[in-house]
Amino acid sequence: QLFPTATDKTLTEALDRVSGSSTGFGVVALVTSVYIGSSFWGAIDTAFCRIYHVRCRSWVEQKRFALAMLVVVLLFMAATVAVPTLQSLLVASADDLPLGLSEIQGLIYALTLAAGLLLLFLILCVIYWTVPNRLVPWRAIWPGALAATFAIGIVDYAFPAYLSSISTIAAFGTTFVFVLIVLLWFYALAIIILGGATINAMRFEIHDTGELSMSRQPT
Repeated sequence: QLFPTATDKTLTEALDRVSGSSTGFGVVALVTSVYIGSSFWGAIDTAFCRIYHVRCRSWVEQKRFALAMLVVVLLFMAATVAVPTLQSLLVASADDLPLGLSEIQGLIYALTLAAGLLLLFLILCVIYWTVPNRLVPWRAIWPGALAATFAIGIVDYAFPAYLSSISTIAAFGTTFVFVLIVLLWFYALAIIILGGATINAMRFEIHDTGELSMSRQPT
């Protein structure tokens, strides 16, 4: 799970209120989501152009790029829904697996975990390929994507466990605390993505120039 059980009640109540709201509220929520999402990808573009030392996209280019990335995010969300659905189908037919695979403990969990990590790796590859405002070769895509995949996987499992078992935040179920948890999670996610971009940019620069710009001596 992405969030600890302490926030389940708050999240369920919020979703119930949204589903029971008027159409006007839904339109406002949609417009707000698009605005926040486009602002997020605009900020990511600005950070990447600093990391890769390339020209930043103009305001119009950023908004056009951000809308395209929102479509990618929607596809990613649809794919993440498909993973637990696949897990449920595998669990339902676990007793009928051939070659004695049904006797292996934790096989279904391992397969779905691998599928989730592979999906995350592919999404990160798309990000590191499309966000930099220049053509990026594969050698400067997969290292950061692989490192970010492992980092996000670790945080994804450690973060809810920490909040549920250790942190006193888990003792509260208010909407404020839920929003705080979401902000903390996405802050960590953004740091990891930028860290992966830094790895890729350094690898790209070393391959092209033979050295890092930060290591060059001023003349």
